[in-house]
Amino acid sequence: DYDYLPGDVVFFDYVIHFAREKKRVGGWSLLEPPAARPTDEPYGDILWLGCGNLFAKGRYAPADMMLPFYGPVLRPYPAPRSAVSGTDQAEIDRAAVDVGAVAIDPGCQSLRPMALLGFVHATDRGKLEVWIRKRAPQAN
Repeated sequence: DYDYLPGDVVFFDYVIHFAREKKRVGGWSLLEPPAARPTDEPYGDILWLGCGNLFAKGRYAPADMMLPFYGPVLRPYPAPRSAVSGTDQAEIDRAAVDVGAVAIDPGCQSLRPMALLGFVHATDRGKLEVWIRKRAPQAN
């Protein structure tokens, strides 16, 4: 929870889509890296549907979200590339069309993108759900 949100997106994308589970030890999973390096595909925007106490609802470039959730903030949170109200289903669906990840806080955001069918629930950061876009399976 102390890392930047884009760091979670990149880490969980790698774990979910590229690393292979080797074995379980207690409550831990040991993962094996893939035989080949993943493609150098840039990550898409992140759709933020949080409570507004950090970022305003909307689409952000990952670089714009490289700010901590806790501790002193060295600069104000930037405005989204494109804002969404969070109350219009069609607007939310349009905003989610080609993003790489979606962050949703169900405590203040009841509408979810219909496109979440194309995502995998990667992790939770407290109440915030982090969803990563599914990738096509990679050949080993």
